[in-house]
Amino acid sequence: MKKIILIIPIILFLGCTSDITDLNEETKRAATVPQGPLFSNAIKTLSDGLATASINMNIYRHFVSHWAQAVIQQETNFDYITRAIHENWWEMLYKDVLTDLEEAKSIISEDATLSPGQQMNQTAMADIMQVYAYYTLLTTYGDIPYSEALNDETLFPVYDDAQTIYYDLLERLTEDINNLDPSSPGFSSSEDIIYQGNVSHWVNFANSLKLRMAMTIADVDENTAQTAFLEANPEAISSPEDNAFIQYYSSTPNNNPLYDQLVLAGRTDFIASEALMSQLTDLDDPRLPGFFGVNEQGEYAGGVLGQQNNYGNMSKPSERVAAPDAPHVLIDYAEVEFLRAEALERGFDIPGTAEEHYNNAVTASIQYWGGTQEEAEEYLNQPEVDYNTASDDWREKIGVQKWVALYNRPFMAWVEIRRLDHPQLELPVAAVSGYPNRLRYPGNEQQLNNDNYSAAASNIGGDETETKLFWDVF
Repeated sequence: MKKIILIIPIILFLGCTSDITDLNEETKRAATVPQGPLFSNAIKTLSDGLATASINMNIYRHFVSHWAQAVIQQETNFDYITRAIHENWWEMLYKDVLTDLEEAKSIISEDATLSPGQQMNQTAMADIMQVYAYYTLLTTYGDIPYSEALNDETLFPVYDDAQTIYYDLLERLTEDINNLDPSSPGFSSSEDIIYQGNVSHWVNFANSLKLRMAMTIADVDENTAQTAFLEANPEAISSPEDNAFIQYYSSTPNNNPLYDQLVLAGRTDFIASEALMSQLTDLDDPRLPGFFGVNEQGEYAGGVLGQQNNYGNMSKPSERVAAPDAPHVLIDYAEVEFLRAEALERGFDIPGTAEEHYNNAVTASIQYWGGTQEEAEEYLNQPEVDYNTASDDWREKIGVQKWVALYNRPFMAWVEIRRLDHPQLELPVAAVSGYPNRLRYPGNEQQLNNDNYSAAASNIGGDETETKLFWDVF
């Protein structure tokens, strides 16, 4: 019988100590991240989420019937559960936007190299973007974690009442506006990817966001809406030069997300919807070539939402939309002018007439998409568009034109369709629900934070797609 001899190597640790904790040190990772990169990364992440057409994140173009699909129909039929879109949207806003901004604010408060004016400006800018992100969450879900949301020690945050949060956000935004000082610097031109360090434009941006937020609650609390609107209107965006947008670059990873989905991925599925295409072609809308290309027959055509469509026979998003360096707009002059037109219809005491602001909004949108002043005038002179003849219902004439002008900004188009109830869109062919008035809460919230989830679901009237949020009363 052979003996098996095991030779065990002896490793000698010469000159070592028993303390091995230094092996866990991350020597290649920065000890701290400056506030600037956190701020710009949060803004880019928010913009990417709002701009993308990823079917795992953003399917609002289907909710508002701007796009249809040729083959895959889950998302066009309002199925956002299968791919956990409701979870991905929630996680993006909380983990990748709000948390980065909260950390940036903490670092700013401790940065002794900043002058008092710059410190105040940077804090206000970071908070403005938090208000923007929370507004997005509130208008998506309803009640959400807020008072305990960004506390690392709270594993199971309570859900706060959406309307209560909303009023607090308006107060925060007002304080931020008051704290902005154009005579002091803010973030550097490379860190501020919206306005490249121009604090005066941040004043315009914040006041425009306040207009949007004021009008969102106008149907449920017109007094608060009117007060906030009148406070913000004088310093809100007053020309296209004030527009707030992210200018993407031609190269990855800072390119337009739609370039990834429409060009690099070689996806042959996204097409124009029949609803929007009919609106554009029936009125010879000069924005049409900016929105879509022609099909293989050289014609413009849209597909039916929720059913199979022949890809070759349909118009696809235009080269302009899919360009790697195409910008994404956060708030612009056209949106603000529509808000002013609505304010006058509601009796708010601001300069101008509803017709003037409506015309300004439509003209600004047409010019943004490559049309001319003359083309805008011709378009506005049509009876179906002219403010005096388009409809007796101001909600309808503003709502329809705003729906068109918010093309490629599908989330805000979704907010406005729910709020103004126009245009009246047909449900997809095989819709899994009624019209989505909200997204349902993430499944992991139901599993891990069930008590607080259940309380929130009960408070809003049920965790259902069709449940209307507190500001959507019609």
